[in-house]
Amino acid sequence: MTPSETASGLTDPPALGASGANATPARTTRAGPNRSGPTPTEATPAEATRSPTSRSGRGSRLGKEAPSQPARQRRPQARALATRARLLETAQKLFTRQGEEATTMQDIATGAGVGVGTVYHHFSDKRALLLELIDQYGNAVAARRRTELELATFLGDDARGAVQRWLLRAYERLRTQPSLYLVILALAQRDAEVRERYRRIEELAIERLCSLIEFAQARGIARPDVAPAAAAFLIHHAIDMAAMQLLVHDRSETDPEKVLRELADMICRYILEETR
Repeated sequence: MTPSETASGLTDPPALGASGANATPARTTRAGPNRSGPTPTEATPAEATRSPTSRSGRGSRLGKEAPSQPARQRRPQARALATRARLLETAQKLFTRQGEEATTMQDIATGAGVGVGTVYHHFSDKRALLLELIDQYGNAVAARRRTELELATFLGDDARGAVQRWLLRAYERLRTQPSLYLVILALAQRDAEVRERYRRIEELAIERLCSLIEFAQARGIARPDVAPAAAAFLIHHAIDMAAMQLLVHDRSETDPEKVLRELADMICRYILEETR
């Protein structure tokens, strides 16, 4: 329910891979009798400067060139990237379904179909996995941009109704589908490092909301006397607090739909020109 996706609500980004280890390529054995000087597995300095096809006509006899070192290295790198991405994706699923504290490195290994040693090869502990997921979440939010057409479509002819529908849809999605956002939101309250990394996501969300307010002002929909940056800051934190109370702390004594309708009304009375 965070406004990081101003026009359509929150969506969790997929886990992404990171760089893996390189493999040492095997040396090429050159045919020919043994003699003094370079061994059969070594090339002379002159040969080292020539292409594979020029060395004793070897390329023409084989019909193709031997693979280069970068090509050989690319295969293990690709495998390492794929494994790392799978570990991140599995960790995200487990963190959002059963919580970060209840998830073990063995759970992640089992879910990804690898040995636990492979998990430790890529990540020192599950906290390292969590922090990388938060950073990649922020990268995915930063990569998303809304065009003026999308903003206009979001606001439509009924800006008040658009805000209300956005909040209700986002709440329902977060209530019924596992979300990394809620994991981060809960941990940020008690974990300084998570809170610091989440701050970047907050800043992006506030920036997007600020752009929406400026766009609405330019279209004569929002009040011209509202300071967009300050208003975006206040609205973002009001929504975050509602999400925390309704979804993380599960305040069942309150009616979520009524709370969200009142929150939408409060935002619209503050922002929209028509309610002045």
